[in-house]
Amino acid sequence: PYKVISVLDSNGDLIAANGLNGTYLYERRPDSRIRQNVFAMVKRYLFGDVVDVSYRYAWDDWGITSNTVDAHYRFNLGRYNMVPAFYLEPHLRFYEQQGADFYRHSIVSSEAVPSYLSADYRLADMRATTVGLKFGFLSPHGHQSSVRLEYYRQSGNSHPSDALPNQKDIDLYPTVDAFILQYNYRF
Repeated sequence: PYKVISVLDSNGDLIAANGLNGTYLYERRPDSRIRQNVFAMVKRYLFGDVVDVSYRYAWDDWGITSNTVDAHYRFNLGRYNMVPAFYLEPHLRFYEQQGADFYRHSIVSSEAVPSYLSADYRLADMRATTVGLKFGFLSPHGHQSSVRLEYYRQSGNSHPSDALPNQKDIDLYPTVDAFILQYNYRF
């Protein structure tokens, strides 16, 4: 229980308690989780290059459902002893998730506290996109190296319909942007 949920009045203001600025509840999640998914992938050698496209539909007993589409296209640019010596690999990934049944950004003090409750944004409705490019090459000794640069953006419902009056102007799900730079060396 390291995440907290704000307890608010009907306007969306924090309710002070015990000398603190607000009243908070610790999150409570179910003790177990059953996840299931259906996955399909097509990987093809195409005119000297490799195409890799996959789709995954996932669901669990917390009420989360998600769709993921992931695509790579590896352009082989040169060969050394019949092995690709250089390649470029664009990457595109889309992810969409319907949040957990017990996700809440806050709770109103007049409500009964449900058995399970979490304000963890990773359990909310969300979308994520990844766009990237990898450059791979063989070293003179035949070892593989690659450099990958990707941009990741995660967003959710910043202004949900159940937001209280004082929450209407607040971004309740700020967008997350990240750049990823990775170097791999395989020997």
